[in-house]
Amino acid sequence: MSSDSDQNDEGDMWVFYCDRPEWSDIKPLPQNDLSVGIVAIAYSKKFTDVFDYFRAVLQANELSQRAFDLTTDAIKLNPANYTVWQFRRDIMKHLSMDMQNEMQFVENIILKLPKNYQVWHHRHVLVQWSQDPSRELHLTERVLEQDTKNYHAWQHRSWVITEFKLYENELGFVDKLLREDLRNNSAWNQRFYIIKTFFGLNEQTVQEEIDYTLNKMKLIKNNESAWNYLRGIISYNNGKLSDHFDVQNFCEQNFHLGYQEACLVSYLFDLYKEKYLLDKTNESYYEKAIQCLDILANKCDKIRVKYWTYLKEELQNEYCT
Repeated sequence: MSSDSDQNDEGDMWVFYCDRPEWSDIKPLPQNDLSVGIVAIAYSKKFTDVFDYFRAVLQANELSQRAFDLTTDAIKLNPANYTVWQFRRDIMKHLSMDMQNEMQFVENIILKLPKNYQVWHHRHVLVQWSQDPSRELHLTERVLEQDTKNYHAWQHRSWVITEFKLYENELGFVDKLLREDLRNNSAWNQRFYIIKTFFGLNEQTVQEEIDYTLNKMKLIKNNESAWNYLRGIISYNNGKLSDHFDVQNFCEQNFHLGYQEACLVSYLFDLYKEKYLLDKTNESYYEKAIQCLDILANKCDKIRVKYWTYLKEELQNEYCT
């Protein structure tokens, strides 16, 4: 009999598997650490007990209710163990188990451990099996309330939206996040994905997104996320910066008002360089591009002075040819 005791999540006294009569037919399988190394991992007795029995039922491929309950205890001890999750799915499939209880179990873990890849993958598989996405947008929204840039939540949300065509209200959700934090690069990325995938970046949509982005830039001009979004919207499908005079006017007006931060000046450089390469007879664009590089190197982005100097030399060589 084990002399150690513990409590489970319900507050009841924990009974070791080696002390449970219903498990007397199973011989626990210890972990085979061939080389302990300098320092052995100090597994607790409870952890060792649970996983010794888990390895035994895994080896026997016992797809039973008691094995399923054992995986629950194993997951509580180590929710990042992929093998436990996979075996749990094997049991669920074999026993045709109820999905709703499992959905709630997984949701509770996600809300406690929102950056656990294995639990998100398990959730993904459950939704595939059930073909029921009704809880997923709400779940991911709750996770994103805790961390608006949680990669796993965004990945799962994007997959659900794509798989089940649930994009109708997504732009509104993204806009809400951007009103809360205009520098939320994940929200900008989601907006780009939704626009590109479900609405298409035709001429009208591109212009609508340019207008949307410029309005956001009026609130915070030095917002790299918005500038990257603007570039992506314009350049997608081989679009040119020089095709959009409204953006050029916005940039030049702010530049001449004394706003000379790296995001705006580097955009103007790319714009002027593009215009010069399209028409080398117009040297004013060459001169403006060089001016932008000097400002970037010597004033607003000194940390990358060597990069801007390199681009300047490259453009000067182009001018001489």
